[in-house]
Amino acid sequence: MSEFVKSFMLGKATITSINIGEIYLPMQNYMNVPRTVFDGRDDLQGFAEQTTIPIQMFHIQLPHTSVLVDAGIYDVVSEPQYAIPDYDPPPSLIDSLHTLGIHPQDIEHVIITHSHWDHFNGTTVEENGQYVPQFPNAKYYLGRADWEHIEEDRLDPNELAFRSLQVLYDHDVLELVDGDLDVIKGIEIIATPGETPGHQIVRVHSEGQTVYCLGDLYHHAVELDHPEWAVSWAHHTIFASRDKFMELAIQDNALLVAAHILGIGRLKTEDARVMWSAV
Repeated sequence: MSEFVKSFMLGKATITSINIGEIYLPMQNYMNVPRTVFDGRDDLQGFAEQTTIPIQMFHIQLPHTSVLVDAGIYDVVSEPQYAIPDYDPPPSLIDSLHTLGIHPQDIEHVIITHSHWDHFNGTTVEENGQYVPQFPNAKYYLGRADWEHIEEDRLDPNELAFRSLQVLYDHDVLELVDGDLDVIKGIEIIATPGETPGHQIVRVHSEGQTVYCLGDLYHHAVELDHPEWAVSWAHHTIFASRDKFMELAIQDNALLVAAHILGIGRLKTEDARVMWSAV
């Protein structure tokens, strides 16, 4: 284990977060509120000063299966606006999985939370000049609304979606998800549109314990304390999706992990407010 690979037990499941690197993304620049909101607010000082976010994937090991939530590679060459000068990223997703004794062929399910580049650009790999599924024995899951939303990119040989998601579809390993879906016992996809039209989160349940893998339902814990805040590109449906999630998570007394929030959280209610509480 390292600072970039951390595991915890959830009943009979082992949940492992894998951080493949930080990118430059000052969230205060991208929220749907003016920058002046942060002026003179001591309680928001940490958020206002934040300039980078992690990219995290999650591996779920159950007695009967091996599941990956999102599959990315650290690629600021094609996305230079996110580059941090002189930054040396941690080991890749595949290398980190290897340190856990997990190989690509061991993964049986890959749940793609949504169709943003950092969540699916590691789903395929180039072999002999052609792209093939990175996890050859896995079924992949993507929200159908995302699939339809990126149709133009999927059909363009110059685009990432063409050499990844379209490849998965052509290999007949991509399942397009409509709404909620029980993937296998203990793993459930929950539709949470807003970040993208087909955004989805993952509920893991084992031995009476629950964790939610939130994808980009939230980019920062401050969005729980300020529920009207969201990234500027999100559709208004994200607020209904958050309400749906919060009701379930409070009911489950669940643990929470997210792609761009370090650590583990839990929802805490205080004075009719719901907040992220670090665990």
